[in-house]
Amino acid sequence: MLNIFDDAEWRNDALCASTDDPFMYLNFFEDDNELARRFCVGCKVREECLEYAFRSNQPYGIYGGLDERERRKAKRKKPHLREAYIAEILAPYA
Repeated sequence: MLNIFDDAEWRNDALCASTDDPFMYLNFFEDDNELARRFCVGCKVREECLEYAFRSNQPYGIYGGLDERERRKAKRKKPHLREAYIAEILAPYA
């Protein structure tokens, strides 16, 4: 299993790492959320990113396509319902 805290190489493969906009995923505005989610949907390390946010309790920003409120809600769901919830959020951006 990938240890997301010790092995941060997955971050090098993140699509958002290739942007020149350091504020893209901080979701100051709703438009920022949309741009970040579009990056996340096509990102090959989206799941690792989201898992990192879950485990490290990231308080701000878009990680794996979810903002902080959505991550809190997803964490409270049972695992078999969590994936459907996440897919529903990201569907419009696919």
